Amino acid sequence: MRFKKIVEKEILDDIRKLFYEGTGLTISLCDIGETGAVDFYPERERNKFCRIIQSDSEGIRRCLESDSAAVKEASRKGEPEIYICHAGLTNVAMCLKVKGKRVGSILAGQFLSEPPSDNDFKEIKKRVKELGINMLELKKAYMKIKVFQRDELNLAVRLISLISSYIIEKELSYALERQLLREQKKLVEKMREEEKLKMQLKKAMPFLTFDNLSSDSKMRDRRIVKAAKEFIETNYNESINLDMISQTVFLSPNYFSTFFKENTGYNVSEYLIKVRIEKAKELLKDFKLTVSKISEMVGYEDPNYFNQLFKRLEGIPPGEYRKKVSPPEKS
Repeated sequence: MRFKKIVEKEILDDIRKLFYEGTGLTISLCDIGETGAVDFYPERERNKFCRIIQSDSEGIRRCLESDSAAVKEASRKGEPEIYICHAGLTNVAMCLKVKGKRVGSILAGQFLSEPPSDNDFKEIKKRVKELGINMLELKKAYMKIKVFQRDELNLAVRLISLISSYIIEKELSYALERQLLREQKKLVEKMREEEKLKMQLKKAMPFLTFDNLSSDSKMRDRRIVKAAKEFIETNYNESINLDMISQTVFLSPNYFSTFFKENTGYNVSEYLIKVRIEKAKELLKDFKLTVSKISEMVGYEDPNYFNQLFKRLEGIPPGEYRKKVSPPEKS
């Protein structure tokens, strides 16, 4: 599968330009396919330090190994992975999956989190000493690498999450073509109180304003949250998970997980546990039901695990809770 089969080239160009203008970071869209093509943007900003490293075949191998390991970790966690490459630069990787199948990845970075120094370069030199490259030229390039602060990196990570969600949703439904811009506006609205970020976006992305965000997005958010909660509260006793819940509201699992947390204060798994334990508390009033049976009725096959969760939330095991709230009648 190629990116061009998922999103039109014009839209990909807009996404890459938007990301670069908003963060100052280069971005690579990598295909999984016969060629494994890497679409690097903007080519003119490609880090000279990295070009020198990759002028050696062993350097290329190490770069690919670092990137591949980071993408695998991002796939495992289901969120962007911030990592240090073999040559000491900071990068961000995101795995793109459609229906559980990896279709590509997003890579961004080639920057430093601290200003370059002679001492730091000595460590870099040790990392790449086996490569057949010009160390003087490498040092010159190293001293010119961009430096990004933590808040700037956080913005890049969140935008990468939005971009990956957009690409995946585009493959699933062409009706979501403009979701990225809408979600970026929501991101700006939620981070409005962060004055430093506001000024950064205002300078780097003047087309995003705080005045044109309508109440429609808030109504849409409430509808999505309500639908997700209703699904959980109706099917809590089944083996449901993040993928199933996100499908009911037509969002990718990665994006929905962040969205639900921001709008409810709970992770999806936390809310599911909360619903199950609340239902269990009601069932514990019925002395005809054993704790093991109640555990099964609220979706937990392992009574021991259920007991642990119940005690963690309520402070006491379910058996003690039953005695406390509804002591059995004496005959």
